[in-house]
Amino acid sequence: MYQDLVSIIIPTYNSEKYLAETIKSAINQTWKNKQIIIIDDGSTDRSLSIANQFLKNGLIIISQKNNGAAAARNVGLKNAKGSFIQFLDADDLLSSNKIELQMKEISTSPEKISFSNAVHFFEGSDPLTFSPSKADIDLFTSAKEPSDFLLNLYGRTGSGGFVPVHAWLTPRALLDKAGYWDESLSFDDDGEYFCRVVLASEEVVFVQHTNAYYRKYKSNKSLSAQNTLKALQSAYKALELKENHFRGYKEKDFYAKTFAASYYKLGIQCYPKYKTLSSQCIERAQYLDKNYKQNRQYIGGKISNYIANNMSWKFVRHLQNIKSMIK
Repeated sequence: MYQDLVSIIIPTYNSEKYLAETIKSAINQTWKNKQIIIIDDGSTDRSLSIANQFLKNGLIIISQKNNGAAAARNVGLKNAKGSFIQFLDADDLLSSNKIELQMKEISTSPEKISFSNAVHFFEGSDPLTFSPSKADIDLFTSAKEPSDFLLNLYGRTGSGGFVPVHAWLTPRALLDKAGYWDESLSFDDDGEYFCRVVLASEEVVFVQHTNAYYRKYKSNKSLSAQNTLKALQSAYKALELKENHFRGYKEKDFYAKTFAASYYKLGIQCYPKYKTLSSQCIERAQYLDKNYKQNRQYIGGKISNYIANNMSWKFVRHLQNIKSMIK
């Protein structure tokens, strides 16, 4: 029986701890017609030598100077021969039947994009002991129209959600419409990219009975990396780009309130460390929705919310900043 070729693109940078496990989850896919591409993005650890151990399994291994994950994925796309693309980060995992089940849904529909359950698990734990969030499933299955799906994801109906890059399976034709990854973004590059891809699609198809396993870390290194000026500037640029993508797709009234909330949330996150960027975010939020009032859920717990409601969210952010410095 004929099977379309699926290219699995795995960028890696100093991922020696989990890379072998990730590669095995790609090799063990029940969908047999696959091409696995490893892009070593200038690793200084054993990542490249670990990848080379799987050459007998037919892997394509490409080495380059360190240019970032977006650039590595673009190299993967340029070398991919598949008519469908599966992205996979070097510390994440796929259920063995993920590609097969998603291909059954979209292989004859090149204008549809598919995503699976996402299971978040902590390093050092067994991913099979974790389950996907029912709240996420309900959120994502409530809209099949691409723009509605994205706005739900961005928080239109609540706090929003998160689709990791490897939960998607995408026809190459859609990626060609959307273009390459934006290599200028260091944070939320995947959010901006899949905004373009989803808007280029006709339908978003959820495949429930398979999982994309997303590894989380107990240390606060990841959170610290997200709060640097470079990361926050990238988050702002990605948000601007996503807004621009919607502007070419829908009327302002359709998306304005959702994006205003996103700008406001980012503005609060930037304050007080990066006041100029914070003001820029707040001004953009107010431009999109002149009647917008900040959602106190962005502040923190009950005590923080109480202070924010009765005094000022800026005062709360000063307190939170002092607390983090003491830690």
